[in-house]
Amino acid sequence: MGRSTFGFEVSPQDLSGTIRGTLIPVGGTTQVGVAGWITHRKSSISGTDSLSWTFNWTAPGYGSGPLTFYGAFNCANGNALVSGDLIYTSTLAVNEAPSPGIDAGIAAVVSPSLFGCTTSISPVVKIINYGTTTLTSATINYHIDSNTPSTLSWSGSLVTNGSQNVSLPVMAVTNGQHTFTASTSNPNAVADTITVNDANTSSFDVRLVPSAIPFSEGFDTTVFPKQGWVINNPNTDTTWTRSTKAFHSGTGSAFINNYSYNKPGAIDELISPSFDLTSLSTPVLSFQHAYCTFDNVGTDTLVVCVSTDCGTTWNQLYKKFGVPLTTTTPSFKTSAFVPTAAQWRFEFIDLAAYKTVSNAIFKFVNINDYENNLYLDEIRVNNSLGVVNLDAGKLSMSVYPNPVTDHLSLDYELTEQSAVAIHVYDLQGREVACGLTTKEKTAGKYTETIDLKNISPGSYILHITAGNISESRRFVISH
Repeated sequence: MGRSTFGFEVSPQDLSGTIRGTLIPVGGTTQVGVAGWITHRKSSISGTDSLSWTFNWTAPGYGSGPLTFYGAFNCANGNALVSGDLIYTSTLAVNEAPSPGIDAGIAAVVSPSLFGCTTSISPVVKIINYGTTTLTSATINYHIDSNTPSTLSWSGSLVTNGSQNVSLPVMAVTNGQHTFTASTSNPNAVADTITVNDANTSSFDVRLVPSAIPFSEGFDTTVFPKQGWVINNPNTDTTWTRSTKAFHSGTGSAFINNYSYNKPGAIDELISPSFDLTSLSTPVLSFQHAYCTFDNVGTDTLVVCVSTDCGTTWNQLYKKFGVPLTTTTPSFKTSAFVPTAAQWRFEFIDLAAYKTVSNAIFKFVNINDYENNLYLDEIRVNNSLGVVNLDAGKLSMSVYPNPVTDHLSLDYELTEQSAVAIHVYDLQGREVACGLTTKEKTAGKYTETIDLKNISPGSYILHITAGNISESRRFVISH
């Protein structure tokens, strides 16, 4: 009640996110907007507590498959503020009418999906009857990449819209990224009525060789995602991409546009290469992130998980939402968030429980709440202790003693002039030792002594940045 200004957007999309059919405005109250969304006209937004619009839609031809109408609706009180305004979202699934006659197809590739960690796959596809005639036989054609297709003769009995999962023979695969394709032909030993819905594909990544450690990804190359990284975008809508507008170091970051992404609850995953953690004595995962909410009421969520069985199951390592996830003060912004250099936070995850794992995969999960933008940078897998040489010798460092009682020593050497910054965090990401940031330093050897006698015993992280290079080390205070 009490709403006087209204608006809407509606779009019909297939499973790949492609706009389908033709939207037709009616009565001068609606118009077709950008990229096939139909929306209101400014002259038709006023009402008392409710408002309705009318438009027509001409469906696409046979073979387009099922569609979903996505809608977003705004109910505002006209006070020129966001307070009191309401945003609603809704979806309407529309199945395609059966094709007249005989029409078979592959509805989905069940397996392989996303990953493989052995030299072979066991494909499973879902065959479906799109036609009005009962399907009793078909040829299933399948292949990897551009290799010569193999065939399998299927027989059964599928009524209209009936489906069945079919296991195909084992296929050999090599390390790297591949595409599996399956299609039907010769349904009931005749020509298919509709051929555009015959085929389906699945991209997957075979991980036989773990990535080298120490590992660092700063998203500085134009290719996104890079070789070995995978994006899982179940709703084929907005997902992880690369941003050059904001970064903690280098020239880019991973970014998801929650500010414009109106699909609360939608999950988008950025999945790392695999790593052999047995080569590290004290493995850790660290990253930089930047985030703020839109209205300080709702919140997007960031979850980090690890898999030790090639992505079959996942264990949660990290989860933050609301104010704990934000990196700004105040913690909200009503315009699209683009962080400054000071609006990033270092996060650190201890992987001691996984140091015997030879094939660990990490995923960064964004759960949308239509709030504001989230950025990731400097994702690293490394040891948390000892001496390390970074980026072809630009920075070498040593942290000692460990455990420490009151004063921690940091020795480091710069081989080129760099701006150096040093921070100490607890395992919850809070900075506990301030005043350690130093300015530009010339090439040479340096020693910093950090006073920790007033900090409680426990585990902490020392983080050093020199120019575009950064690294972290875990240490223990034991008074």
